[in-house]
Amino acid sequence: MQKEKIGPLTSLRFFAAIFVVLGHTFVEGAVIHPAHFAGNLLSVSFIAVGFFFVLSGYILSHVYLRSGAPVDRKRFWWSRFARIYPLYLASLVLDLPSLISNCMISGHLHREIARVIVTFLGNGAMLQVWWIYLRQVNNPSWSLAVEAVFYLLFPLVCVRLWKIRPSLAPYLGAGMYIAGLSLTLVAERLHVDQTLIMYNPVFHLHEFFAGVLLARWHFSALDSDRLKKALTRVAPWLMVTAMFLLVIVTAEFNRIPLLLLKDGLLVPLYALLIVSAASRNPLIDRMLSIPVLVTLGEASYGMYLLHIPFWHLLLKVTEPFGGIHTVPRYLAYVGLVIGASVLIFYQFEAPVRRWILNRRPTKALLGLTELVKEPT
Repeated sequence: MQKEKIGPLTSLRFFAAIFVVLGHTFVEGAVIHPAHFAGNLLSVSFIAVGFFFVLSGYILSHVYLRSGAPVDRKRFWWSRFARIYPLYLASLVLDLPSLISNCMISGHLHREIARVIVTFLGNGAMLQVWWIYLRQVNNPSWSLAVEAVFYLLFPLVCVRLWKIRPSLAPYLGAGMYIAGLSLTLVAERLHVDQTLIMYNPVFHLHEFFAGVLLARWHFSALDSDRLKKALTRVAPWLMVTAMFLLVIVTAEFNRIPLLLLKDGLLVPLYALLIVSAASRNPLIDRMLSIPVLVTLGEASYGMYLLHIPFWHLLLKVTEPFGGIHTVPRYLAYVGLVIGASVLIFYQFEAPVRRWILNRRPTKALLGLTELVKEPT
């Protein structure tokens, strides 16, 4: 079931991933004051995670639902496991020294050893979004635990969402969007723990479903010559609008409720980006289908998962030399993250995925033609 790769969307994954990398490390590493516009921009880098959630729903729909063929649940789940889990587990192992170091501060050896074991195994089982106490190793990996819930639900729920008439998809998506934000506000009024509201999958479901419903409407529109031409023509303006909204969010960051930003307030912005990038506008295709950008987009999963383990390791290594707190050293760190992620994509992610798919439960369930490039 090989599907055509949408180059501009793959490239956008790189920009979203590097946005997260810079947001987590730039202010600290390069000594940039967070009150500046650049500091504000990087302070909202977490919005890229919501973009990934919406994009995931969109791309999975493109790969598994657009053709109208039935979705084999076991085949889908096995493919998703092969796609995300090997590097996810490797990132936890890579950040294990930082976890051990943090846990051993108290000096209660037996208790802290137990804490390390429980934390590592809990994250390995992707339970950190259900038991927030576990979020002590490679913190960005929480979003993969949320994605795992999406993957469990996709062949159960999203195949039914796909049956809705395309003309109704925007209305259902808007309803889910309002319901999702309302759930966040109600939980806040009920004094639910804010970390639970930010990270629990329940509060992000509307983002993933929005991506599925966006794909339902958009692919139907692209099947109409009239609508396809209109979307192709206005796509650059949609992207400009999305960038303008990002500037407004950055400028007004301190006035926007953080929980809403964390839980999908910007779904319309994400939708504009996705539609503009996937509408086959020649200008956007030329700009965002450059081979190097597409390659970086394919490696973006590694950038996202490995940047914090690398950061922790480099902080320890460079501590005797003053740390990473100079611009040249910080740029070297970013270059290392990007270069290592590309290498890991080709030398670890892809080969291990093929190996796992080749050990499928039965040949009837899986085939190696499932090797499509999908965002996580």
